[in-house]
Amino acid sequence: MFGRKNLLSMRGREWRFWRATIHRAFTPAALKGMQSRMVVVASTLVESIVQRIDDESQQSMDVEELMKMVTLDTFGLTALGVDFRSCHTLTPSPIATAFDFMSSELLRRIKTLYLPTSHFYSLPTEANRRHKRESAVLRNVLDEAVKSRRQQQQNNNASDDVGEDDLLAHLFRAVDGTATNVDVSDETLSDMLMGL
Repeated sequence: MFGRKNLLSMRGREWRFWRATIHRAFTPAALKGMQSRMVVVASTLVESIVQRIDDESQQSMDVEELMKMVTLDTFGLTALGVDFRSCHTLTPSPIATAFDFMSSELLRRIKTLYLPTSHFYSLPTEANRRHKRESAVLRNVLDEAVKSRRQQQQNNNASDDVGEDDLLAHLFRAVDGTATNVDVSDETLSDMLMGL
């Protein structure tokens, strides 16, 4: 679920570099810069709920599902600058569905450590096939976000400013131009985002 390169599997210099890089994206000043995006998600959710109440006779909603949508839309805007639009439609987006499955599946596998199917993703089980599909959805979204941001950066000819104030922008600013023996490829950036 976390990708090949993540803080859980790193050691030594590589771990210190990435931990410090990610830490800078979560300073109070950085989080304050993301606050307006969080407000956009909350406002969108309220507007969508009011609209649904006005449009439908059925006025009950699953609060747990709504909170999942808010969480993923907030992550999308604050981490990637991408609106997953779950709060607009009040239905889970494909990325929300994939993330929900992946997090539930991770917990299930942790709780069933004694089962071989919990460890061997290559076994032909329905859970492993779905894990592969949902993992591909997550990976595609993250890879596309990194690729798009890299393209935007190249188009602006500004290696140190990508014009955004989200987690991905903080990661780009931290790694670009850094002389290090640490892998700072786009794939590693995607892996870092997947682990968060």
